[in-house]
Amino acid sequence: TRYSPERYSNGALGFNPTDDSTASAVVDELALLLTGGRLTDNSRSAIETAYNSANASGGKNKALRMAQKLIVTSPEFHATSVFKPLSEARPEPPLPQEPANPYKAVVYVNLDGGLDSFNALVPHSKCGSKDMYNEYRSVRGDIALVKSTLKTISTTDQVCGTFGVHPDLSFVHQLYNDGDLAFLANLGVLQQPVSPSEKRNYRTLNKKTALFSHNTQQEEVNSVDIYDDMPGQGILGR
Repeated sequence: TRYSPERYSNGALGFNPTDDSTASAVVDELALLLTGGRLTDNSRSAIETAYNSANASGGKNKALRMAQKLIVTSPEFHATSVFKPLSEARPEPPLPQEPANPYKAVVYVNLDGGLDSFNALVPHSKCGSKDMYNEYRSVRGDIALVKSTLKTISTTDQVCGTFGVHPDLSFVHQLYNDGDLAFLANLGVLQQPVSPSEKRNYRTLNKKTALFSHNTQQEEVNSVDIYDDMPGQGILGR
């Protein structure tokens, strides 16, 4: 079936204009309700034109939604004072002086969603006296990846000399081998360590954050600052 936002949304606008005989009447009423009558002639003319176009192609319901969308994107909707449009374009700001030192920036992209990180990067071999792949397989059970399917990567000064990347993450494997990607593993926002014998008390021991709340953890990973010691200082614990 065709996707319908109204079917899946938590609510919908039920407004019907008092007079929908003309575009001007509809826009007048919306302007009064949404901008206190402060809609400028320029905005009003553009919205009426869009209303007539939508009405011709899809009827009055489509035209009404179009007018509502355009009004809430207008500057008059987002201001409480009278808006005065300028006849000339806003001047371009002057270009800043080039810095004397080379510029570097960290671009941080947070991909909202879920990732089974324990199957993204798996201990493979050369783990000292431990067989950490067997430990991983024992803990993961039926969802453990077969060792022979992993795309291996070599490491130095790590708990294992060889790790395995998920077989479907070929691009990640290639980026790592090209020196363009690094893994930051075993990161978290625990208030304090929780031993296996205390795992049932994790809520008591970690009151500063909700460990099993996806939206909370997405916010936490941006700052890595559950105590709010340095709010607004950047990302990744900067």
